[in-house]
Amino acid sequence: MQLRSAVDEMFKKIMRLSVAKSAGRSLLFWVSRSPSIGRKNRMRAFNLLATRTTTDGPLDTAVPIPEMPGLDIKVRLELSDELSRQWYFFGYDHYEISVRKVLAALVDDLPSDGSSQILDVGGNLGYFTLFLGALAHAKNKGHVHVFEPSPRVFQMLKRNVSLNPAFAITLNEAAVSNTEGRCTLFLAHEDYGHSGASLLAGAVEQVGGVEVETLTLDGYARRLGDKPVRLLKMDCEGVETKVLAGMTATLERWSPDIVLEILPRYPTMVAELAALPFFARYRKFLITDVGLIERETIEPTYEDRDWLFSIDPPARLIRHAGA
Repeated sequence: MQLRSAVDEMFKKIMRLSVAKSAGRSLLFWVSRSPSIGRKNRMRAFNLLATRTTTDGPLDTAVPIPEMPGLDIKVRLELSDELSRQWYFFGYDHYEISVRKVLAALVDDLPSDGSSQILDVGGNLGYFTLFLGALAHAKNKGHVHVFEPSPRVFQMLKRNVSLNPAFAITLNEAAVSNTEGRCTLFLAHEDYGHSGASLLAGAVEQVGGVEVETLTLDGYARRLGDKPVRLLKMDCEGVETKVLAGMTATLERWSPDIVLEILPRYPTMVAELAALPFFARYRKFLITDVGLIERETIEPTYEDRDWLFSIDPPARLIRHAGA
């Protein structure tokens, strides 16, 4: 045990050297992006090296799109943030893979006339914003509109979007809710990295707040005119029901597919969803590693947290009982 502790301490000292950090980061990058290496071994390497090879400043990288070989996105990431580390080292082959596959299928099913409007509420650093933008660009599927209220995170999102000028992405530094005006965005503790900011107080450990603009998607859709809103992706820390309450007319007119996260730490969300007018006419699917599993009721868990609400879901992804 003493020998193991001594070796571990020596390893930590070595990894504090900038040359060793750079070499370790390059090695981890190669390992984590190598499909020939098993996922468990890649994760072992990531757990060993990722936090020990971070830098003080941002790093640039190109991230391939699995559904479009040869198509990469460019990003600039600060590796002090957990999601940024996963994105930098694994690309799109680790974080929320099942959600990625569902979004790719939904975009693929959109008309190839460039007319569709895709809404990303809670864009964070652009992980799914740029993924959607890349697919929409490559397949002429339409335009992405992203909403991110945190001033600091928005600047990083804006930077990542600017590195991919060919993608049709409109940036909105605003929170989405059921009313328009101003409100407080509560900022999450640094343990949550660049995630966790919410219009709800107390859901996670918070460290103050900042006043931000709020808008509704009905109001936003009116400014789009007759352009069809066909896909909505949300990750807005418990405010999803307010977002949906503020787009009743848009849901009624266009019936967009909805991908959202439902977490147990927001215990009233399921009842609030069920009370909304759109809920009864939509089918509900749990998004899992093996496909879409239809559910009559919603029971939030931290393991399976992502859902698709859809009128016409991609049949090829539905897992039927006994299949």
